Amino acid sequence: MSILYVFAGNNGSGKSTYRSIIKDKINTDVDLDFDSILRSNQHKGLEVAVRHSTRHLNKEFNRCIENRNIFSIETTLSGRTFSDKIRQAKENGYRVIMYCLYLNHVDLNLLRIKFRVAKGGHDIPEEDVRRRDVRTLQNLISLASSIDELYIVNTSGKEGIEMAYISSGLLVRQNPNAPEWVYKLITDR
Repeated sequence: MSILYVFAGNNGSGKSTYRSIIKDKINTDVDLDFDSILRSNQHKGLEVAVRHSTRHLNKEFNRCIENRNIFSIETTLSGRTFSDKIRQAKENGYRVIMYCLYLNHVDLNLLRIKFRVAKGGHDIPEEDVRRRDVRTLQNLISLASSIDELYIVNTSGKEGIEMAYISSGLLVRQNPNAPEWVYKLITDR
């Protein structure tokens, strides 16, 4: 079976770290990483690099679908592009497994980004992070019925804590400290 693993969450939520921790469990053929592609295009200037990297990622995503690869992507899920890509995967018979990572407060995202920049990583403007915090959740809710398995993971601490596991729209497991918005993801398909 073809599987798309999606690591979703606002900037600074730990998507890359979490994916690297569970990499051995998911056994993918291909891992698409926009940030890595962007770094390889930085010499072109930011605006051109973003455009080229987006084009490259879309091409690679389509190639993975065409080749029936088991693959993973990271996304803030704050725009329509990745929502459309996830629906495209579903239309092509893919099983979609998502790990939605979140932090207790957007200020923690901003703090983590500052630490990343101090270590030589890339920065994200504060207004983008704050806007994405809201849009990520809105898009997750609208996309919930397209997700076969959804793990909600709080990465505020040193290790991620599973807050809920939803399978085919049904709540299977829930941590008593799970956020209220988890209930908006239950679609009872």
